[in-house]
Order: sequence, then structure tokens, then C-alpha cells
Amino acid sequence: MRVHLEDEGAKVAVLDMAGTTVEENGSVPAAVERALRSVGVPPAPARLRELRGMPKQRMFELLVPDAIRARAAYEEFVRAVVEAVRSGTVTAKPGALSVFGRLRAHGIKIALITGFPREIRDLVLEELGWSGFADLVLSPEDVGRGRPYPDLVWAAAARLEATGVRSILVAGDTRNDLLAAYRAGVPAAIGVLGGAHDEDELRRVPHAAIISGITDLPNAIALD
Repeated sequence: MRVHLEDEGAKVAVLDMAGTTVEENGSVPAAVERALRSVGVPPAPARLRELRGMPKQRMFELLVPDAIRARAAYEEFVRAVVEAVRSGTVTAKPGALSVFGRLRAHGIKIALITGFPREIRDLVLEELGWSGFADLVLSPEDVGRGRPYPDLVWAAAARLEATGVRSILVAGDTRNDLLAAYRAGVPAAIGVLGGAHDEDELRRVPHAAIISGITDLPNAIALD
């Protein structure tokens, strides 16, 4: 089954970063564990799995029982991820830039979204040499709320002048990516394997398709 976007007007692809277009190579769970241990909270892998895709500050508010330690854990998490990015641990998903080019060739604008704060988001783009490749990049602090709320999707649609929800596709590796698309009213929500959540987890939330990786995205869309 191929996903169809409206032919008329501007079309927008809202693509998640870590786990979807960017390979974090285990740096995120490792950073979370380090951050939790720094404030004396035992790691909770199952709970973290549920929260993947959410704004990272909010994630620590849910993982740590009090606000002061939650803030301290979040700050340690940011330090750990920054170190991972600067060390080269975080890499591009193979073929991601080629996918961007194919989408653009068919008149689809690209918005990269993430649960990371701007500091990490921009560092990732810089280290990968991706600065300027997307038409728009957004973090939760840019729009008010992150996933699973629809704000990132709506903001991308508005700023890139999408014709309507049927001219938008959303692709991500977590249930929260797909829930954000559903809550935004976007029917073309595509789950991407190879990231935080497996196929069974992604199929539990509304979606139009599940693909094995970002390089399968162009084939999942009717680009003719």
C-alpha cells in the first residue's frame, strides 16, 4: 500500500531525527542511564521505552520523582548527548540525504523535528554537515509542546505553507511520532523501523504504513 498526498499546493514531509533519519547508536539510552544514576534514580528501561520521542526535559520530569533532581538529571543528559555527538557516535542513517533529495525532486518540502532541545539539535546538524539541507528544523521549545502533542506537526505545516493535512506526511520511529500525526489529523503517518520501537509497538497506534527504514520512504509514497 502506497501513501497518497494531495496533488495540489505545497506538500510537506515532517521527519523525525534520532532513530529515523539520524542513527544515535545507543547514545540516548546510555545518556539517560548516566543522568538517572547521577541523581540516584535507578534506570527504568521499560519506562524510558514508552517515553521515547517526547521532549527530553518532560521525559525526565516523568522519570524522576522531584523537580530539582529531574532538572539536574536533564542537564546531565544534555552533557552526555553533547559528548556523544562531538565524539562522532551519532551518525546519519545511511541513505537519508538521498531520500531528502528524492522528496525535494517531487516538490515536497522537508521539516526535521526532534524531542531534543535546540542546543543538541543544531549540534547534530552541524556535526553531520546537514545544516541547510532541511527547509525547517523544529524542537519542542520552538512551538510550545512536543510529541505526542500535535504542535510540531502543525507548526511545520504552517511555516512551510502546506495546503492541508492531506498534503503532509509524518515519518518516525516511535509511537509518539505516530500519535502526534494522528492528533494533528494527518492520515499519512508512517512508522519507520530500526529505531526506538519495533513493528509490534508501532502497529498499536494509528498509521498508514510501516517501513523497514528511511530509504524505503520514497517507495511508500505515491510520487507520480
